[in-house]
Amino acid sequence: GAEQLSTKLGLLNDSRVRFRTEPNLTSETLGFLNKGDRVLVLEQSADKMQIGDMNDYWYRIRTPEGTEGWTYGYFIDVRE
Repeated sequence: GAEQLSTKLGLLNDSRVRFRTEPNLTSETLGFLNKGDRVLVLEQSADKMQIGDMNDYWYRIRTPEGTEGWTYGYFIDVRE
């Protein structure tokens, strides 16, 4: 179960960040985001996931083009 957020603005802090069909590393890659891209953050995963030294939530995002997918939260600065 994911937690519905009131929509927030997210700013990408790294380049070539994948966004995926599901909040995990094995799901299909829908595309890439780049540093400075603005996205809408719609939802966050219920639990954090450890990836290497990183431990963060997954966020369901919508790109300016209207595509929705999941991106690892470590690469997104979410604005309140």
